[in-house]
Amino acid sequence: QQLNDSKGVAFTYNNIGIANKNLGNYTEALKNQLLALKIFEKINDKEGLASAYLNIGIAYKIQGNYNEALKNYQQSLLLVEEFGDKQLSATLYSNIGNVYSQQGDYPAALKNQLAALKNHQELGNRGGIATVYNSIGNIYAQTNDLHEALKNYQKSLEITKELDNKKGLSTAHNNIGTVNKNLGHN
Repeated sequence: QQLNDSKGVAFTYNNIGIANKNLGNYTEALKNQLLALKIFEKINDKEGLASAYLNIGIAYKIQGNYNEALKNYQQSLLLVEEFGDKQLSATLYSNIGNVYSQQGDYPAALKNQLAALKNHQELGNRGGIATVYNSIGNIYAQTNDLHEALKNYQKSLEITKELDNKKGLSTAHNNIGTVNKNLGHN
């Protein structure tokens, strides 16, 4: 702080918040993210603000405070769309969709996952596309539209095979198995 590097101090708080989140210290993570947010606001750093809002949203989501998570994700998304970062926009749409899904608002969840999918497709981000297809499959499974769920899980599986993504393959196979079981297939 003695160097009067406000942006550097804000990113340091942001990174300390991320580290605390990864260690499971969610209260400490949130405290540091909020400190970063205040500095980014003071210096009017929109990219820094978007990052801080995203990380604050993640901390709230982990704590089960979905309304605050949504509020922060949406604030981040507004900023991100101003400076045009499609990758971060896709992440935010997907995060928003996941929160809506956890709240049982499946139409809003699907709308946001489809926006994430569009951005990932425009970027050619195959890993992101696979993840979003899985999330869309989850939405359909939760609404008991098992055939649509299966279609999306299979799309995710195809891509994860191409990418040799072992975790994605495991998730897709598990979800496909669950749907097939629920459909009465062996």
